[in-house]
Amino acid sequence: MNKNILIIENFLNNQECDILLQEMSECEFANKKNTPTFWRNSIKRISFNDKHIHTKLTTNMQNVIEKHFSIKFKNQLNLHSVVWPVGKSMPYHKDYGAENEYMDRNYNSLVYLNDDYLGGELLVPSLNIKLKPKKGTLVAFQGGNTPHGVGEILQNNRYTVICWWELLI
Repeated sequence: MNKNILIIENFLNNQECDILLQEMSECEFANKKNTPTFWRNSIKRISFNDKHIHTKLTTNMQNVIEKHFSIKFKNQLNLHSVVWPVGKSMPYHKDYGAENEYMDRNYNSLVYLNDDYLGGELLVPSLNIKLKPKKGTLVAFQGGNTPHGVGEILQNNRYTVICWWELLI
């Protein structure tokens, strides 16, 4: 097991994933004038109406990530859902940004809401990771300075909930 990445299957159960997928289907894309072209028609700002699920995606997620990596976070940043349509991929990048414009994005976390898509693997070459998680899986790692990407989605949309974490220093 690689201590540089956290993988927890069934972090959300099937019913919880389905509730979030339903919420995603009922809200608009968060396209604003300043939304980068790459993210247009992908990000949805769902309200996480179910308080139990919201707690799992905030407090509970923070606790398990902090425990695994023996760290403490100051903030959870930008909790949102993402639709990854067929044909979309993401090249290798670091979450700090191309010009280190997001230096508070020390760690990232993703929860996979479905697994009925082809392609779309999480790619983290420095950790020897090529992963297609099952529905409900939580994945977290130090994305700020670790190059990672997403393989091309070949069939069916991929749905995730993502956020970044700022370290308490």
